[in-house]
Amino acid sequence: MAEDLLTKRSSIYSDRPQFHSTMGTSDRLLGWANNTAVISYGERWRTQRRMTHELLHKRASEELSPLIVKNSRLALQRLLEEPDPVYGYEATSSNDTLFETVSCAVDGFSRSIIASNFYVNLIPWMQYIPAWFPGAQWKRKALVWRWQTEQMLHVPYNWTREKMGTGSAPPSMLRHILSKRASEELSPLIVKNSRLALQRLLEEPDHFYVNLIPWMQYIPAWFPGAQWKRKALVWRWQTEQMLHVPYNWTREKMGTGSAPPSMLRHILSKYVKEPSKEEKETVLWAAGSLFAAGTDTTVSSTLILIVAMAMYPEVQTKAQAEVDSILCGNRFPEIEDQQSMPYVEAVIKEALRWRSVLPLGVSHACIEDDDYKGYRIPKGAAM
Repeated sequence: MAEDLLTKRSSIYSDRPQFHSTMGTSDRLLGWANNTAVISYGERWRTQRRMTHELLHKRASEELSPLIVKNSRLALQRLLEEPDPVYGYEATSSNDTLFETVSCAVDGFSRSIIASNFYVNLIPWMQYIPAWFPGAQWKRKALVWRWQTEQMLHVPYNWTREKMGTGSAPPSMLRHILSKRASEELSPLIVKNSRLALQRLLEEPDHFYVNLIPWMQYIPAWFPGAQWKRKALVWRWQTEQMLHVPYNWTREKMGTGSAPPSMLRHILSKYVKEPSKEEKETVLWAAGSLFAAGTDTTVSSTLILIVAMAMYPEVQTKAQAEVDSILCGNRFPEIEDQQSMPYVEAVIKEALRWRSVLPLGVSHACIEDDDYKGYRIPKGAAM
């Protein structure tokens, strides 16, 4: 059925259902409605998708290989200089309490955001049903996942802060961040704004009544009790920074002929050397959507591979032997070496399959009424 509808009839099943949050997508609030992942089907969707596809296909990846190699080596250099764990917390075993809590929290999050898993994703007012209500096992499950998420966030953070207070905190990412002022260089600033913007977009929907009462978006920020509106305006600014800072930087570099290869440079060179306001918005969101999507996923994939190698050292030994046989300890691997390392490639693919960063399939929606094997599928139905 999925093949028949989403592939063979993709021309009428390429829309997105309109049940996403008002807080996240309203132009008066956070303004994420034009993100490529959730934008409604239409000319703008086609344009952003085309721009994205041109930068993700095989030939484009090959053209960007110098940039990929450069940044992968910078990542290796940073790992060599600061190989410490994120918090400095050392798990005592595979059954470590905190490790299990984090694992359960991530699993709960992955399950909760798939629309078809819980009716509350489609009927938002159900979130107000109390946990004791008959049939509300899903609410009780959600409360457990919520507690695990809070533990995941606060326990290691507080542990590191406590150790720093006594001067006994081991080297870690968090200790480094807390003890050193953040760099004001362009890339860290963009990453910071992207993460903040994404965190705000993923805030729990029951925090904001505007998700259930959309007309509240028109309440002015100065109105008594409208703290949520003032909060939304701050988050909106962070989103705009995520979009505009790299765009303006790339335009400036292009003006001096020193812009490195990038999606933005490609789009601006090929499509819109002098973009109109509407074209600029399309470019901003086409590039911003990709950047936001890649902010944490690459890091997560790398960490998953590291965990896999720690759990299966015999696999790591075999993979390392293959790497050594090709590089002989004299150089870094190049993209061209991929074909010569089938075992390493298989290990990477298996790690990605083993623990997907986010096993999420965003729902599609029907653009027009349709009939399928005797079933009537109305326009706008989520698939």
